[in-house]
Amino acid sequence: MEFKEEVRRMSRKVATLEDILSDFIIITERDNRQLREDLRAIGDRMEADTAKLKAEMSEFKNEMSEFKNEMSEFKNEMRTSTKDLHKKMGDLSRKLGTFVEDFAAPNLPRVAAEYFNEPSLVNHFVRWTRYNPSNRADSFEADAVTETENMVFFLEAKFSPRNDDIKELPARIEEFKQRFPEFKDKNLVTVFASWSISENHLRMLTKMGVYALVMGEETMELANFDALN
Repeated sequence: MEFKEEVRRMSRKVATLEDILSDFIIITERDNRQLREDLRAIGDRMEADTAKLKAEMSEFKNEMSEFKNEMSEFKNEMRTSTKDLHKKMGDLSRKLGTFVEDFAAPNLPRVAAEYFNEPSLVNHFVRWTRYNPSNRADSFEADAVTETENMVFFLEAKFSPRNDDIKELPARIEEFKQRFPEFKDKNLVTVFASWSISENHLRMLTKMGVYALVMGEETMELANFDALN
């Protein structure tokens, strides 16, 4: 009896073990199936993410290419704008210089009469250009020339004078004498005109014996007349 009971007990244990093993196999297969599905889903997501990343990278490259093109166009536009700006500034500078000439030149006969007692006007020229007969490219322009009975007044005008403009005056005066030999028998008075002249430039002009014509309260006047006389 004890042997049979032991056999039955062992049979129950074996059956229980088989049930456990069967459950384990079922659970394992289910887990493996879920794992495969999870891995497949992960793979699909990775593939989708990779495709999306490639698309985004391609779009980014296109945007960068467009950006480079836009920057290139912008640089070209800036170069063009800079050239236009320089041209406009050059035109403005010339216009401002011409403005001073146009304002100062009509004052030259009055300056001759009031400051130098030379009322007898013989000739008055504005922007008088003298060409080299053998070389038309070689020319000299005087902003204005006023000839009176005993004197000739040579005008140089600058809107915003620089040191170099003042330093070049002695050479300009000598060239004027060479270009206009018809005035050799008359006293030459050189007048440098500007809307305003700094104290330093005024000292330089006075040292050279050049009169400084500037805008006064009502009209243009010689700022260093007393110093030169």
